[in-house]
Amino acid sequence: MEISDLIRLERTKKGWTQRAFAKALNVSPGAVAQWELGSTRPTLARLIDICAVFGISVQTFLAPGSPYAGQIVEDPDELALLTLWRRLGLSERQFVLRMLRNAGLGVGDGENPEPSRESA
Repeated sequence: MEISDLIRLERTKKGWTQRAFAKALNVSPGAVAQWELGSTRPTLARLIDICAVFGISVQTFLAPGSPYAGQIVEDPDELALLTLWRRLGLSERQFVLRMLRNAGLGVGDGENPEPSRESA
């Protein structure tokens, strides 16, 4: 089940409108609508708030097979890159992928390259 489906399901089980749910979370009704449409996902911090409002454990969202499985980024550099990537438009993303491929990293072509290791 996708996060959008789970949010919609739990909200409707409680009999809440998107507006009432948004008010409980102190977000705009538009944010809730986008989550339920799947056009955006709540941040991890917001996910914790959502779980608290619904009375659902965060593990439900983080369990293997969930949309958030493996999505926690702790390294600051990786988080900065991920944040920048999400801000890029399609043509900018294609440009970055082309640059990485040209650098021999095999990015975006189905390969999962190992980091280069220099011999000691």
